[in-house]
Amino acid sequence: MKITTRQALKVSKLIGKLNLKISNPKGTAEEIGADLILQIAGKVGDAEEEVSEIVSMLTGLPKEEALDADLMEIFEKEKGENGFISFFISAVKHRIQES
Repeated sequence: MKITTRQALKVSKLIGKLNLKISNPKGTAEEIGADLILQIAGKVGDAEEEVSEIVSMLTGLPKEEALDADLMEIFEKEKGENGFISFFISAVKHRIQES
């Protein structure tokens, strides 16, 4: 999957706004990704706009419909080594290292 600058900026904004943390940095990509999805699900009300924009970019759905998309289904589709989830995990790790 090609990651655009727009997507990277949206991810960075989301990570900062939700104050995401990786509880087990040595976990597998699937474990870390699932942990991040749970954190996002618990805080999504604080970043509805950012989440809907990212999901819209990933799925091609309009932003309003993206709010009803199945996050776990998207996670399954995007979890591959070159997928968006890998990029997202890397971005969270990088942001944590900077702080």
